[in-house]
Amino acid sequence: MKTINVGIAGAGLVGRVLALNLVAKGHQVTLFDLDSAEGENAAGLTAAGMLAQFAELESATNAIFHTGVRSIELWPSLLEQIGIPETYQQVGSIITAHHVDMPELEHFISQLRAKVPTALDIQTLDRRQLVELEPDLEQHSKAFYLPSEGQVNAQAFMAASAEYLLKHPQVTWHQKTEVIEILPGLVKTQSDEIEFDWSFDARGFGAKDDLPDLQSCDR
Repeated sequence: MKTINVGIAGAGLVGRVLALNLVAKGHQVTLFDLDSAEGENAAGLTAAGMLAQFAELESATNAIFHTGVRSIELWPSLLEQIGIPETYQQVGSIITAHHVDMPELEHFISQLRAKVPTALDIQTLDRRQLVELEPDLEQHSKAFYLPSEGQVNAQAFMAASAEYLLKHPQVTWHQKTEVIEILPGLVKTQSDEIEFDWSFDARGFGAKDDLPDLQSCDR
C-alpha cells in the first residue's frame, strides 16, 4: 500500500479517530487544532460516549442508524490500539419516561420495531425487572431495555488518544493553531500553507465560518 500524507483540521474526537485509523495503516498524519492536545474545549471531552443507535432514529435516517451499528463494531479495536480496551462496554441501555410521557415513548418504541428488524430485540421491563438492572430507577414502573447499545468512556479516550498520537512517529500535531482555510490537498494556517495528498476537515461546528449552512446539534 502506498503511504499517503494526510492533513486533518480538527483534533477532537472525530479528528483523533481518523488519525488513529490512518496511522494504523501506515500513513503520515498532521493534526491542526485551536485547542491543546488535552482537548479541554473539545465536545468529545464532555460527551457521554453513548453508542445509542436506536435512540438516534427518533430524528435521524436509517443511514445514521446503520452507521451507528458499524461504529459499535469498530470501537473495540480502536480502543485496543491505544491501550484502553476496558473503557468500552456493550451491556445495553435503558429508556424510560415519567408516567405522563410514557405514551409518547411507547409510540417511539413501536415505530422502532416497525422500522428496524433488530429493534424486535428491545425488551419491555416492568418495575421489578427494571430495578434488577438499575436500582436507581425504582420510581419508574415501566421501561425498555435495548441490549445491543453500549458506551465508550469519552474522557479516557481523549486522554489516551492524545498520549498515543503525540508519541507516534508518523504524527505531527500543531496545537493551539488556527486553520484559516482548508482546500483539497492544502491546509492554511495564519503562518503557513502545507500541502498534503489528502486533507480532511474534522473541526465540527468550529468550521461554521467556512460552512454557513453548518448546524450544531444539542442532543
